[in-house]
Amino acid sequence: MQAVARVKWLLIVELSLFAMAIVMVIGSQPTPPIHPNSIWKDLVPIFWVGGFVIGLQSLLLLPTWRPKPKKKRGVPVWISLGAGAFICASLVGMFSIAVMDALREKADQGTYMLPAALTVTAIAWVVGTVLFVGFAAAHRDLSREWLVARISKGILKGTAFEALAIVPLDIMIRKKTDCYCAAGSVLAWAMCFAVGVIVFGPAALLPALARDRDAWYRQRCDACGEKREAVDATADGYRGPTEERCRKCGTRLTPPA
Repeated sequence: MQAVARVKWLLIVELSLFAMAIVMVIGSQPTPPIHPNSIWKDLVPIFWVGGFVIGLQSLLLLPTWRPKPKKKRGVPVWISLGAGAFICASLVGMFSIAVMDALREKADQGTYMLPAALTVTAIAWVVGTVLFVGFAAAHRDLSREWLVARISKGILKGTAFEALAIVPLDIMIRKKTDCYCAAGSVLAWAMCFAVGVIVFGPAALLPALARDRDAWYRQRCDACGEKREAVDATADGYRGPTEERCRKCGTRLTPPA
């Protein structure tokens, strides 16, 4: 299917950009000789950023590689929900750094910012995971593709909102110092950019994939995935209409939309 191919191409392009960045760093080193330690020092940030973006995006897309029965969430869905919650928690943690940086009065008051931000991130991760699991439980009629697509769109909207909310904090920080290359607002914007890269592709491509797979779901039982041709028709004289049940698991089948 074309939608599946687009999702695969998204990951291929990101991996290609990641490899290109590594090649550019290695190529920028003076030759000869190339000192291994200097190369590794320059590659560490790329591995951190690339691993964060590609790793979390892969985990977020994990449930969408193969269609499964709607009511069978499974481990891939829970991993995806945890990854989505961690993405949101990272945004919250970086935003807390921007807030603390904007409100602090002295430069030496920044020693508590990192521990506080990590604490906020951990709490937000737990809360976000609970909320995402609750959302998935309340929308069991959604396929895996639509579930991840809606979560990705929600995270993308939240990222845009946070990027705008950082603007007044950045103004406050710039009024206090002339050196703001590592200011909390800059770090928060960097996180917004990274998260935007993570969720933009899924938010844009997964709806098409979900629509393509809707036909697969309409032809199968929501509980076990058995084809709808394998059904038993049970006449119900009291309630009137004929009831169809899956021959494999006995689940009542709803008429395909």
